[in-house]
Amino acid sequence: MAFLSIIVPVYNKFNYLDDCVESVLGQSYQDFELILVDDGSTDGSGEKCDLYGSRDGRIKVIHQENKGVSIARNAGLDASSGKFIGFVDSDDILEQDMYDMLIKNALNTGSDISVCGIKKIYHKKTKTVSDDDGIEVFNKDQGLSAVLSGKLDMSANNKIFRSEIIKDIRFEGRFKEDFLFIVLAFASADVSVFQNTSKYIYMLRENSVSVEGFSEKDMEGLVVDEKIMLQMSKEMNPRLLEEAQVNYFIQNLYTLNLILLSSVKSNQKEYNIIKDNLKKYSFLTSKPGCISAKHRYAYYLFRINPALYKIMLKAYVSLVPSEAGLRNR
Repeated sequence: MAFLSIIVPVYNKFNYLDDCVESVLGQSYQDFELILVDDGSTDGSGEKCDLYGSRDGRIKVIHQENKGVSIARNAGLDASSGKFIGFVDSDDILEQDMYDMLIKNALNTGSDISVCGIKKIYHKKTKTVSDDDGIEVFNKDQGLSAVLSGKLDMSANNKIFRSEIIKDIRFEGRFKEDFLFIVLAFASADVSVFQNTSKYIYMLRENSVSVEGFSEKDMEGLVVDEKIMLQMSKEMNPRLLEEAQVNYFIQNLYTLNLILLSSVKSNQKEYNIIKDNLKKYSFLTSKPGCISAKHRYAYYLFRINPALYKIMLKAYVSLVPSEAGLRNR
């Protein structure tokens, strides 16, 4: 039985799958099983998974009808046997010592979750969150706070999880599925560890950084944020609930921006829901240290003069298109 299970959902990534799988197989840490979940690929990716499975006994291949990344990851979880579990997207790659570092940190600190930094590469341009190589150890509340505040990335891919703490957790939905899973995992973890050294390489492909218009998935994302608030209401620390509320407020503001940049008339129902949500949690804007000045002033301007806010939003996005207004993550 392998110590680590690595789950890779695969859907139509034929051109990128080799680099991904080879970066896993080339890890300096070798006590793992690799679970490739072919999610109904139609471009030959499934056959490539089978070829890898025939070459290496550590590789398990699962084929299923196309059901989305959440169901694919859950299939991998059900088939996993490792004491720790990690996830990789099939068009990303890993530094050679990523799992070696994550496993050592987990064992040395007795952690249930071990986290590393992420390096983003787009058209050979690299963006790395500043590496400091320092190791931070969090208790349960500190770990949850780090996730809710954005100190720890919401991705599941730069982390390993002790299998015991996620045995009853599964991925849900098609948007922000990582965020909900991670919050639930950290809510089950007594100790977690973070080394801010970038070992997971996130390859941003075409259109990855373009500003997308408003769609129904944005409202689905708000449902996820509501579930996270509900989860935090069950915790004994009121500060965690407040941080979840802050996240919900900012995500509503971001979604408002997308509607304004698209069409209020075509999305009037959603626009009214967002306005009500922002009003309900506007009390956070008057609490010291809750809402950043940027988000606070944005909300005040919208409340006072929605038309002027829309004009200024469009001007801002023309200068900083990657932010799509005031997105917090």
